[in-house]
Amino acid sequence: MLFRIDIRKYLLFFCVVGIVLPHSLSAKTAKNIYFEAEACYGKILNNPQRQIYRENWLRCIEKFQAVYRQDPSGPWAAAGLFMSGKLYQELYRYSYKEADRDEAIDFFERIIKRYPKSKYSHRAQKSIGAYTKTKKKKPASKSSNSMRDKYNRAYA
Repeated sequence: MLFRIDIRKYLLFFCVVGIVLPHSLSAKTAKNIYFEAEACYGKILNNPQRQIYRENWLRCIEKFQAVYRQDPSGPWAAAGLFMSGKLYQELYRYSYKEADRDEAIDFFERIIKRYPKSKYSHRAQKSIGAYTKTKKKKPASKSSNSMRDKYNRAYA
């Protein structure tokens, strides 16, 4: 009987270790999540067909935001926020939705406020400045209008 109790304890121990250990070993770091998000973004850039579907952009944006959420004070946080803003900025070029433009600006402003010494702070300032320059430019060319039409047809 004593032998049986010991076996149960060991069996229970190995079951718990078998369940807990793999999860702790596979915990993703902010760096790993960033590279996954970057791969997602690369798939969009390499496939014009994927570029016209909003959900593809949002999926990658969510992955970049996960980098920030994983470690907000870590070295990859500002990069994740910057890329989130950049992807909203690029999505705006297809959607022309003010909400996408506003999200991009919001992410850039967060970087400037939370990470003023980061190299991404300067890049975020430049990106915000690009919006003010864009407003002064002439209306979009025919080619960008056709991209807008493709996007609008995909979501009509």
